Amino acid sequence: MSFLTPHPQGGTCAGRWARRARHLLGPSASTLALTGCVLSPAPPNEGQLGSDTFFYQCAEPSDAACDLQLNAKPLDKLPVIAVGATFGIVVTPLGHTVTTPTPFLQQSSVGPTGSVFIAEREGEAVVISLSSSVSNSTLQASDLTHLELRQPASLALSAGQVSTGFTTFASTAGIKMTPGMTQSVRVVPLDASSGALAGALPCQWTTSNSAAVALSTDPTDNVVTLTAATMPGTSMLTATLGGLTTSFQVTVGP
Repeated sequence: MSFLTPHPQGGTCAGRWARRARHLLGPSASTLALTGCVLSPAPPNEGQLGSDTFFYQCAEPSDAACDLQLNAKPLDKLPVIAVGATFGIVVTPLGHTVTTPTPFLQQSSVGPTGSVFIAEREGEAVVISLSSSVSNSTLQASDLTHLELRQPASLALSAGQVSTGFTTFASTAGIKMTPGMTQSVRVVPLDASSGALAGALPCQWTTSNSAAVALSTDPTDNVVTLTAATMPGTSMLTATLGGLTTSFQVTVGP
């Protein structure tokens, strides 16, 4: 499905969704006119009123939701997002903007098709899409959707390549490399149930012995490339993502 193709509108507005929308928007409902509604279950990225389609977009390279993609196309499914993370939400039809009436999100920017947010605390956040009225003097809320925000609890490590895939490994096991070898390593935040979380968190990789294993890519990205020296040796690699840290040993040998 093309992310530029909105789902068709249809049906009549069920009282359940109309009441839910008024409850979520609160006092702003008097100035924001909700339009459109569908009765059938919505796809993962379709708004709850059926008028617009919402898409997740990575705002920074350290976002684990998008580092396995070979292009920057927005995600069709809205993922669970890490508390403290930065992320983007875009919407179709084009020309609509996205905002939030809830304190769970801090809005850092607004664009012609979406916005960048920071997840402030754990819970269920609401985002709404706004469109200009015919007179262009007021904004109308054309649709809304929910985002689930969870606190990161641990970090997962995996090794491989973006083009061929990554394999998870335990930090206690570490990884082995041959002299001169390059290896990509990925770190992902997990919630308390070991579910992967989306969103860009402050990220930093370090190596205790750059003479044995050097970081040959940006150490603030979620995926880094390690380059082994031509002689045997060991190094402790440490990844800090948000407020969590994990370390593992890299052994260079024949």
